[in-house]
Amino acid sequence: QLTGDGARSEAAPASAGGTKDEQYRFVGDVGTLLEDYWSDAFDRSGERFEPTSLVIFDAPTDTGGCGVGTPEAGPFYCPPSQKIFIDFGFYRRLEEQLGFGGDFAMAYVLAHEYGHHIQNLLGIDDEVRKAQDGASQAEANALSVKLELQADCFAGVWAKSAYEDQRLEAGDLDEAIDAAQAVGDDAIQGANANQESF
Repeated sequence: QLTGDGARSEAAPASAGGTKDEQYRFVGDVGTLLEDYWSDAFDRSGERFEPTSLVIFDAPTDTGGCGVGTPEAGPFYCPPSQKIFIDFGFYRRLEEQLGFGGDFAMAYVLAHEYGHHIQNLLGIDDEVRKAQDGASQAEANALSVKLELQADCFAGVWAKSAYEDQRLEAGDLDEAIDAAQAVGDDAIQGANANQESF
C-alpha cells in the first residue's frame, strides 16, 4: 500500500480499491505526489515544468488532440493536450483478467503515463516521432519500445523517491513490476526487454 508520511500530504493516499470516490481521491493523491516530485526535479535542473491534467473517463472522450479516447484503450497520455486519461475499468480488468492489482500497481501505471508527460516536456517525444518518420516499420517499432521503456524508467525514478520517503510497504514494488509485465504488449512494451534491469 502506498502511504503518506505527513511531510508532503496530510494523510496517506486513499485506497485504490473501494468506492469510486476513494479511487478518485487515490488517483488525485498520487497525481499530486508525481507533480511535486517532477516539479522539484525540473527546478533543480533549471528546466521549465508544466503540470499535466488527469482526466478520468468511462465513455468515449475527446482527448483534445489525440482523437477520441475509449475505455478499451486503457490509460494513456495525449501530448497535444498534455493530459493523462485514466479509466478505472482498466484496473478492474488488470486484476480480474490478469490477476494483478493493488494500489501501487495503479500508482505505477499513473507514474508511467506521467513519464510520457516528462518525455513531452523534454522534447523526447517529438524527437522520437521525427526519427520514426521515414524509418522502416521495424525501426519505428524499436523506437516506440524505447519510448515505453523510458516512461517505465521515469516511473521507477519516482517509485524510488516514494521508497526513500518511506511511502511504500512490502509488496508494493512487486505490484508495480507485475503490472508492468502484465500490460506490456510485445509490440509496444518490448517483450524481450528486462524492465527490472533499467
